[in-house]
Amino acid sequence: MDDVEKLIEKLRKGSDEERWEAAETLAKIGKPAVEPLIEVMEDERAHVRSSSTYALGKIGDERAVEPLVKAFGDEDVTVSASAASALGKIGKPAVEPLIYAIRNENSNVRFRAAEALGKIGDERAVEPLIKALEDEDWNVRSWVAWALGTIRDERAVDPLIKALKDKDTRVSSSAAEALGEIGDARAIKPLVKAMGDEDYNAHLHVALALVKIGKPALEPVVRALGDVNANVRACAAFVLEQMDARILPELHEFALRHPELRNETKKIIEEIASKAKRPSGIREVSTRPNDIQESALRRKVRI
Repeated sequence: MDDVEKLIEKLRKGSDEERWEAAETLAKIGKPAVEPLIEVMEDERAHVRSSSTYALGKIGDERAVEPLVKAFGDEDVTVSASAASALGKIGKPAVEPLIYAIRNENSNVRFRAAEALGKIGDERAVEPLIKALEDEDWNVRSWVAWALGTIRDERAVDPLIKALKDKDTRVSSSAAEALGEIGDARAIKPLVKAMGDEDYNAHLHVALALVKIGKPALEPVVRALGDVNANVRACAAFVLEQMDARILPELHEFALRHPELRNETKKIIEEIASKAKRPSGIREVSTRPNDIQESALRRKVRI
């Protein structure tokens, strides 16, 4: 225990480098360091509290669950974020306390609980998270949608489709991203409809969700090239251009069956074929936009 006490002292009073070295060493010591680290979580200095939560997460002992959940309400965001990460590493033993915490009166505790539940990915959290999609705080709803997308349980599809119409576009964007991660075909029609949203950020997340879903979304998206709404047409073109050359046979077939959209489809086919020859083309499918994708959609959508 003498070594633990010396390391705890260094954690409290050492330089930044010494503090993180102490945290790493305490994490390696493991269970004997848990109770002392929990005590350090009451320190008045945020950087010390953050270091202790980090070490507790690496140890992964159940005794740390309740103190870490309590740390969600910490006034310092680095501490609450570190606590969420730590509970994500502890995993299944933290699920029930986190489910309880998602009903806490403090919105910071609720959104951190959703974040941690998403990182753990346990299906027990799905129904409580679905209920939390009705939370009064937009940040909580947004993190809940993210968590449901990370867990990828089909029970969340219909509630997330409903969340596409959330009054806060940050929530609807998270819902679109989550639907893309789950990849259920039920989401295709609502996502295509949501391409007509007036908010640019929503356009981007909806479009990338459809890209992520891939071939099952192909025909509805191609049909959207003929929509009366210019933004819908632009988003549809963007979605198709982000898909890779594997969709070209289906596009050729669609163009033959639908001569009214042949010109629009031909342009997309040419763009995909051209991009396939460029080493810098976007290859990885993700629901998170990158700078190239944002720029490409901005050129198309009327903002």
